[in-house]
Amino acid sequence: VISQPASFQGTLPRDLIARPTKEALTKSPVGVVPILQPPIAFDTVYAKSRALLIGMWEFDDYRNFQRFDGVKISADLVALEQALRINGFDQVTVLKRARITKEEIEAAMADLVDAAGKDDRIFVYFSTHGFADEIVSSEGYLATSDCKMAQPTVRCLRLNELQARVIDRALDGKHAR
Repeated sequence: VISQPASFQGTLPRDLIARPTKEALTKSPVGVVPILQPPIAFDTVYAKSRALLIGMWEFDDYRNFQRFDGVKISADLVALEQALRINGFDQVTVLKRARITKEEIEAAMADLVDAAGKDDRIFVYFSTHGFADEIVSSEGYLATSDCKMAQPTVRCLRLNELQARVIDRALDGKHAR
C-alpha cells in the first residue's frame, strides 16, 4: 500500500502577515535599479524569525510508509535552511535523521513555541508521509518513524492537534505571526 498525500485546511481568524508596500512587492523603491536595491529589513517587520525543519526517512510501518532517500531529504532540508536564512530567519532548528519519534517532534515544537515572542515569525516544515484517517475522514496525520497507520491516534501526528499545539499557542498565546 502506498500512502496518500495529506492535506490540511485551517482557518486563521485574522491576517498574520504585515501587508506589503508597493516597494516591498517590487523589492525595490520605485525607480531604483533592482541590482542596487537594499535587502529587505525583516527586523522591522518581525521581532525574530524562527523555523523548525523536520525530515525523516525510515518508518516502522514499512508496509504503509515506504522508505525515503535520506540523501535527498537531507539535501532538501539544507537548501530550505539556506533559503530561510537568506530571507531573515535567524533561528533555524533542523531535526533530520533516519528515525524521529512523535515524542521528539512534540518536544521540538514545544521548544519552538516556548521560545517564541510577540511579533516573531514562525515556520514549521515536515518532510514525511501524510495520510487521512480511515475511520474519520476529516482527520489527517503526519507519519513519524514510530507511527502505525492502523492506530493513528497512538504515535502519529494529528494535524488538528498540530494546529492546537503550534498555531493556536503561538498566535493566540504568544502573539507570534
